Amino acid sequence: MPASDAPYVLSIANQKGGVGKTTLTVGLGESLSRLGYDVLVIDYDGQANLTGWVYGQKLEADDVNILDVLASDDWTLLNTADEAEGFGFDFIGSTEELFDLEVKLSNDNYRVFALRRAVSELKTKLAEGSQSASGRRYDFCLVDCPPALGLAVTQALNASDGVLVPTILEKMAIEGLKMLTDEIDQARMNGRADVELVGVVPTIVHVVRSQTQSIAGVLRERFGEAFLEEEQVPVRTKISEASAVSQSIREYCERQDSSEYEYFDALAQRVVCKTIGIQDSNAEPVPTSRDGFVV
Repeated sequence: MPASDAPYVLSIANQKGGVGKTTLTVGLGESLSRLGYDVLVIDYDGQANLTGWVYGQKLEADDVNILDVLASDDWTLLNTADEAEGFGFDFIGSTEELFDLEVKLSNDNYRVFALRRAVSELKTKLAEGSQSASGRRYDFCLVDCPPALGLAVTQALNASDGVLVPTILEKMAIEGLKMLTDEIDQARMNGRADVELVGVVPTIVHVVRSQTQSIAGVLRERFGEAFLEEEQVPVRTKISEASAVSQSIREYCERQDSSEYEYFDALAQRVVCKTIGIQDSNAEPVPTSRDGFVV
C-alpha cells in the first residue's frame, strides 16, 4: 500500500542532452518495479524518445498523452496511464505538441503549476483508494524531463518531491549543473520548499580515467553525499541496444545473457533509501559501479 502522500514524484532532469536521462528513467522504473513498488513513468519531453521506446513508435496527434492531462479537464494522470507491456510500470506518453506547451496553456495564469495540480489530484485519488487500470497504486512517479530549461522543466520541478540528475563526467556537462540547481531553488521558493536533490548520477563515461577522476572529485566536493558515485551507470552495449528494439532493459539483457541491468538495481535501492526511506531487504545483491568502471 502506498503512503498517504504517495507517489513520490522524482524528476529526471538535466538541461544538457545526451547524458542518459531517458535510459536512466527506464532502467530505474524497471528496477523499482522489481523491488515491489508501483511506478508511473511520464514522458515530459516533446522529442518523445521515451514514448518511442515504450510503444515502438511515436504517438499520433490524436492519441491521448501528457498534454491532454495538462490542458483538459477530461483526462487525469490516473485515467491516462497505460501499462507499459514488458517494462513493469505504467506509462504516459508525449508528442511533439509538448513543444507548444506555453501556447497550449497560454490562458492558464498558473501554468507553471499545471503538473503540480495533476499530481495533487492523483495523490488525493490514491489516498481515497483508487488505482490505475492496471491495478497499480503508485509509490513512485518518474518524470523524464526535456534537455532544456523552460516551462516543462519548471512545471516538473514544481510538481516534484525530488530531482535526480544524470550527468556525464565531462567538464562542459557539469558546468551547466548550477543553472539546474538554481531552478530547483526557484521551485523551493514557489512552494516546493521540501523538494530535494536526491542525487547526481554519473551515467556515460567516455573520457580517460584521470579526467574522469578529476571531474568526479569536483562533483564530490560540490554535492557531497548527493553525488551518487557508487551508483554510476557505465557505458554498456546491451543497455543501449534495448532502446533500439523497443524492449525493456531487463528483458533484452536477459535474452542476451547479460546482467548489465543490475547497475539500475543498485541505483534503485539507493533512491528508495534516500526518498521514501525503506530498503527491500530481499533484493538481490548488485554490483557497484567500480566493478564495471569504463575508461
